[in-house]
Amino acid sequence: MYKHQKRKAMSQSMEIALIIGVVIAIVGVVAFSVTGGVQSLVQRTSVSISHSEFTKTFNGTYYLTVDVKNDGNKKLTSLTAQVQDSVPYTLAPLPLIPGQTASYSGKVIPIPANPTSGTQLPLIVKAISDDGSVTSKTGSLFAP
Repeated sequence: MYKHQKRKAMSQSMEIALIIGVVIAIVGVVAFSVTGGVQSLVQRTSVSISHSEFTKTFNGTYYLTVDVKNDGNKKLTSLTAQVQDSVPYTLAPLPLIPGQTASYSGKVIPIPANPTSGTQLPLIVKAISDDGSVTSKTGSLFAP
């Protein structure tokens, strides 16, 4: 003859512990989202070149004018622009908050190796945010 075993239900103390665990998990998720935890996961460092101009004077001096916009949602603490192998130029103002634009206008040193008029030259913009994350954007300039 087969003897049925009695099934034991979860004890009352186990049920209470389970309910407390679920409540703590829900409170944790709500607190994380309310305190900006989710926002910090989606923050990004991003820039766009809104204007660039490369000119040459009659005596052979090259000049660069560039405007760069902070398209991300992090404050930028460093922002530089570089034409081909030139030294990097710091854009101002800094720090640059999201939505603002920084600019540089001045001589290009060293002078590019006599590019033919219309030759495409790289314009490299590098940005560093206040948390240390780095991004760069490459655009094109045409030799005058």
